[in-house]
Amino acid sequence: MYTLKLNDGSEIENLMLTGNIFRSDKEITRAMLAGKLTPVTIEGESGEGEDEQPGITGVHEHMAVCYVRKSGGKYELALRDIPGDEWDKLTTRGDLEYLAMMAGIEL
Repeated sequence: MYTLKLNDGSEIENLMLTGNIFRSDKEITRAMLAGKLTPVTIEGESGEGEDEQPGITGVHEHMAVCYVRKSGGKYELALRDIPGDEWDKLTTRGDLEYLAMMAGIEL
């Protein structure tokens, strides 16, 4: 079993892992994850998942939700790491949009 520790201290526990998809009997929603994925700590025993992705456990600095859905009575969650250069572009773009808004400039 795996546990996701989000940046606000909340945890999503008792997750099964197949490939890169976490599965849970308990409800998972995007709202539960919003703004809480920088950083994320994934804990679990190595080799526990059927087709576990290498390096899945540990601290992930920046993550994004690929999807959250209900399938076959279970909730499924797929996350991906955001590489440093992509994160820099995203935050720079957000900063520029904020400055433009404050200055009354349309981009």
